[in-house]
Amino acid sequence: MSSSSSANRTIYIGGLAPHITEAHLVSYFSTYGDILDVQLPRPGPRRGQQEQVDSGAASGGGGGGGGGEQAPHRGFGFVDFSTAREAEDAIDNMHLNEIEGRVISVNLAKPSRKEAASGGNMRNRAVWQDEEWIKQYGTEQEGAAPEAAAGEPQTTDADA
Repeated sequence: MSSSSSANRTIYIGGLAPHITEAHLVSYFSTYGDILDVQLPRPGPRRGQQEQVDSGAASGGGGGGGGGEQAPHRGFGFVDFSTAREAEDAIDNMHLNEIEGRVISVNLAKPSRKEAASGGNMRNRAVWQDEEWIKQYGTEQEGAAPEAAAGEPQTTDADA
């Protein structure tokens, strides 16, 4: 399967309420197909916040019933389906619908900046691991050796 089709399996969901969890997204979107992964990106710590978090943890966690609560997500998420068709069905049926009192936006996810900068289609693989590259360039190298061994004259720069 090509990597472009794997990109077409991931949808972006925007406009999510803060209390929505990965389990909520699975519940709402599993109707449209097999879900491989769900992500709700959470904000990273800002400068100076990490020290406060560390010192709060050292002093016993600082009151409240939050215990193991995570930081709220950033208001959007991603769902990765097993096929592009399932992702299209979810987009067609859920775009501009309401979840937990909020109208959501559902579209195909765009490649991450990191993936787009690396060309996106190689998925951090060496070129010789790509079947298309092997078909195009691998046969030329293999074909050159037998011709030279067949007794054809070879020219060098000195002959020219």
